[in-house]
Amino acid sequence: MAGELITAGGQTGSGSMSRSGLFSSATVQRHLGRALLYLIAIGGSALFMFPFVWTVLSSLKKGSELFLFPPTWFPAVPQPQNYPKVFEIVPWGLWTWNSV
Repeated sequence: MAGELITAGGQTGSGSMSRSGLFSSATVQRHLGRALLYLIAIGGSALFMFPFVWTVLSSLKKGSELFLFPPTWFPAVPQPQNYPKVFEIVPWGLWTWNSV
């Protein structure tokens, strides 16, 4: 009888867990806690990524689209030529030289 477990019904067992390790309450709690942590991390990442994504999407819009209300999420026609235009209009070289 050493090492045996006697249950309320009078049955004996080896003293090991009756439930498998995968579904024990500690394992389930650990997995739920980890899932909650991942959801919080994903939500926080999305929150901090939103301004960057909004800026990139807005940089591809026409000037008239920037001031629409309600705002549009995506440009009607993407304007990739906005990027070279910035380097033509703004004196980046002068600003960089002044910073050195």
